Amino acid sequence: MKIFLVTTLLLFFQNSLFSQNLDAFTNVLESKMNKYKVYDLQKEKRIETLLEKIDKTNHLDELYKMNNVVFEEYQFYSFDKALPESLINNYFFAYEEGYSGLAYTTAVKRNQLNYTKLYSAYKDALYSRIKPNTEEALRLKEKEYRDSRNLGMSYLVNSQKLENVEMGSRGFSLVTFERSLLYELNSESEKQKVYLTLSAILDIKASVKDNASMGTLAKILFMEGDIDNSHRAHSSKFVPSGFVSIGSSNWSEFPNVAYKTPEGKIVVVVLNNSDVQNALNINVSDEPITVTLPAELVATFVW
Repeated sequence: MKIFLVTTLLLFFQNSLFSQNLDAFTNVLESKMNKYKVYDLQKEKRIETLLEKIDKTNHLDELYKMNNVVFEEYQFYSFDKALPESLINNYFFAYEEGYSGLAYTTAVKRNQLNYTKLYSAYKDALYSRIKPNTEEALRLKEKEYRDSRNLGMSYLVNSQKLENVEMGSRGFSLVTFERSLLYELNSESEKQKVYLTLSAILDIKASVKDNASMGTLAKILFMEGDIDNSHRAHSSKFVPSGFVSIGSSNWSEFPNVAYKTPEGKIVVVVLNNSDVQNALNINVSDEPITVTLPAELVATFVW
């Protein structure tokens, strides 16, 4: 009985205390709600001050740190402003192009329909986001013409992009690569190689390693029988200065070349020179490995 009374009294005091705290918290909440505009103005002022500092800063480390702070300020306040518009658009472009490629390459009809729907959804989203006649809008329009094999209109749009983009920039490299795709579709291999080479030169100068132009050029050179330049083109994506060639083979089925890095690692570049998938044994370390290479694929391995 005593225990019951003590428990009852404790519950009464806890509930009473909780009720008092709730009332106090509610009053504080109402007070803060009445001042929300003040807090918003304070945040806007902090962001404005940060942006002014960014405009006056040339040091990359400081810019990186301040941009992170701006992102954190915006993140739960106005997320649309947290990321640059171009970065968000690039996100949509990545999915639009990814699903477009999947729809084109898949052999499964149901998957093709699903990928096509997703491609169309991201494409429509892009058209609703970007302004007409901007570089992004022209990029989307050119791809649409190219996919429908309307090469005449694709050439016109690509020429317009070449006029608008800065010579020697990363954007110029991308536009020249897209130009090479048009020549490929039109079976103009010499012009295709010219624009692939131009695109590759700009990528090398910018230390871009994940470029498509060099890999495509390597494949063309190999198919033409230019094995040495084919290896050199593909290797330049992965093999920087300081690497030493330690061996190569013009084995007809799997031509290959090996390098040693300044850190002692081994880089092997190999091509599956057949129209079917093949398995290959690579003996570099104490434990040889077996890899499967798709047809006509140039691959790089690092130990």
